[in-house]
Amino acid sequence: MARDEQRATRRIAHLAPLMRRVGRALQARVSAHFGIADISFSQWNALNCLDQMGTPTIRALAVDLAVTLDTAKRLATGLEARGLVVRDGTWRNPNGLHLTPSGHAALRMAAPEIDVRLADVLASLNDREIDILITLLGRLAYCFDRCARHDTCTRLEA
Repeated sequence: MARDEQRATRRIAHLAPLMRRVGRALQARVSAHFGIADISFSQWNALNCLDQMGTPTIRALAVDLAVTLDTAKRLATGLEARGLVVRDGTWRNPNGLHLTPSGHAALRMAAPEIDVRLADVLASLNDREIDILITLLGRLAYCFDRCARHDTCTRLEA
């Protein structure tokens, strides 16, 4: 293994657990305050994706959420049973999903809680640090999107 590859492997070994830790902490901090909307973090995430994507298929939802197709089906079925989403059912998009008025309402109720919790966590960062974080998270999101589209991911792009 070349020296650069060893260095990259060591850096990823430190980065991956840190990313998981931040993800878990964010999810825990936010989901503890979803009671008002009566939804879980996973449900909020799915509703948010559906709202941003328009009328995606369950497969597109799975890709966007980075979950298995079965997980996306269970999420969609649960949200549908609660009246938060409906299947489009058109001949062009027979598996399309979209939010119901109740789904939009749940999303609107939860959104301010997320914003408040994130603001609390990020309050200790200065403007420059926030700008750097925005840039790096944007690049990381792009890389994840690219990997999801191509089903391959060998390295982060420059």
